[in-house]
Amino acid sequence: LEAFDSCLDPIELLCVNLFILWFALRFINQIESALVKKPKSKRRFDKTTIRAVSQLCSVVVSVLIILNIMNPIFGVPISALLAFGGIGGIAVALACQDLLSNIFGGFYIYLDRPFEIGDWVSSPERDIEGIIENIGWRLTCIRTFEKKLRYIPNSLFSKIIIDNSSRMSHRRIRSTIGIRYDDASK
Repeated sequence: LEAFDSCLDPIELLCVNLFILWFALRFINQIESALVKKPKSKRRFDKTTIRAVSQLCSVVVSVLIILNIMNPIFGVPISALLAFGGIGGIAVALACQDLLSNIFGGFYIYLDRPFEIGDWVSSPERDIEGIIENIGWRLTCIRTFEKKLRYIPNSLFSKIIIDNSSRMSHRRIRSTIGIRYDDASK
């Protein structure tokens, strides 16, 4: 019976933390849905920014709950975990350079906003042209005019020129009108 009592407290703590995590993630999801459903004129941020902040909040809440569970249940001191995280972070950063460059490329897209979901973009340097469907932390999805989905790593957008045709203020139509040599006298 004593073994059951000593086991009950960590299980209780784990259940409470999992409930808090479940509630927080649902709360973040509900706020994201409410903000996205607002009319565009009343919204302060676009859908891409709202989604990015929602994902970031979900990750932060999950990490905090995991850190809160580690010490009382598993006996792992948080200071040792954070120190290991710093040293391990360097090793992971060196091993995952491409992934991290894509994540920072996604961060660049969220800050500079060269395009939004629904914009028509093209690149004269690469074979990229279509409408932006999704902007993630690692990839951006572009629907080509052949209705194919093209997944482009975000790190590529910091290295190439992007033309955003949706933000053009004026359209220029250039046409060549030919005259026959027979009509030159007229």
